[in-house]
Amino acid sequence: AKLLLNILTLASFLLMLYGFLCLINKTACQLDCKIKELNRGILFSMIYITIVSTVFIIYITFFANYEKLYGVFSTIVIAFLYVFLMMQGIVMGIISNEKRIRNK
Repeated sequence: AKLLLNILTLASFLLMLYGFLCLINKTACQLDCKIKELNRGILFSMIYITIVSTVFIIYITFFANYEKLYGVFSTIVIAFLYVFLMMQGIVMGIISNEKRIRNK
């Protein structure tokens, strides 16, 4: 039952992430294109975000002792770093879509 719950949680996360990235890519892409044409960049962004999130969770769970090392405000810095890496993945997906569609 716990495995099924984990699979459903992951599937719902990926589905919501795909919808969010579709919205962002369709809004950011200045060219007239269908969502089908944006799937390659969206897939890249999804994989990037999933990998960075997994690495970040592993780091926070097992290795992070940053509060002792850097102080109380280190949590804010780590959160901003995480958000920066997420936005970087989204922008890279948008740029790859834009270049691929323009070169058609």
